[in-house]
Amino acid sequence: MKIAVIGGGVSGLAAASRLAANGHQVDLYEKNQQIGGRMNQIKQDGFTFDMGPTIVMMPEIYRDVFNYAQKNMNDYLEIKQLSHIYDVYFSETDQIRVPTDLAQLRDMLESIEPNSTHGFMSFLTDIYERYEIARKYFLERTFRKPTDFYNPFIIYQGMKLKTFDKADNLIEKYVDNEKIQKILAFQTLYIGIDPKRSPSLYSIIPMIELMFGVHFIKGGMYSFVRALQTLNEELGTQIYTNANVEEIIIDGRYKCAEGLKVNGHIEKYDKIICTADFPYATSSLIKNEHHPKKYTTQKIDNMDYSCSAFLMYIGVDKDLSEDILLHNVI
Repeated sequence: MKIAVIGGGVSGLAAASRLAANGHQVDLYEKNQQIGGRMNQIKQDGFTFDMGPTIVMMPEIYRDVFNYAQKNMNDYLEIKQLSHIYDVYFSETDQIRVPTDLAQLRDMLESIEPNSTHGFMSFLTDIYERYEIARKYFLERTFRKPTDFYNPFIIYQGMKLKTFDKADNLIEKYVDNEKIQKILAFQTLYIGIDPKRSPSLYSIIPMIELMFGVHFIKGGMYSFVRALQTLNEELGTQIYTNANVEEIIIDGRYKCAEGLKVNGHIEKYDKIICTADFPYATSSLIKNEHHPKKYTTQKIDNMDYSCSAFLMYIGVDKDLSEDILLHNVI
């Protein structure tokens, strides 16, 4: 089967490798000069910056991409666990270093407020139970038809997730100390959501950091992109950069995608996977007459979006490795 993948970010590269591993002919199109998407890299004036994410959680998910193709990730990149997750700065003189070791974590909590460990661990237990439900019944499950999702058993499991309460309310239920609350709350900002507005389920993020640790990819996050590129090339995927997909061509009779318009040329495909942001893909790549009624341009424009981020990439002519950790939160 001839398949096109739109987008050279991590999701596009991972999808392409799985398809190629299954024996399909795969073409991947990236509109920019360099693949990577949000996990990209800047090199300037002797400095190298990761543009997007820098925290690696749950490395087994990274490893699974290579396992699917019967490859060993260790042959492509090196991932190590950090001894400390991050330093949290409340002021110039008030700093807390958050460890991954549970015994050290207990000591840290007790140094902030005596007898705070029990509530903290109760919070982690609550969120871990929800995480296991989400992982087993939602995250790792395929929903091919409406009844796979809308059935009494799945609805019951969904109710256990308690998605209607807010992250800060859940944290305050278990933890009284304001500093510890802040250590558990800011992670929702990773996905651009205020903890006062975020569903409590997103407290899974600090739980994963604290229970499973934070890891580092040697050479920076872009090393993972390069590893995925190498994997795809070995599997036969054709990767095209500076390839601007202008339109997903829809067969009006069968209401299915049949090709792409790329840099002014038409390419026919049996299947198409689009990993571009949903609002952009729907409004810019699909003609209006093919939009589903529930996703009109007006409805897409009126969606509630998470906040954007202001990023500064600062090169410093000094070795700071002995003064500060890899990750620091102010």
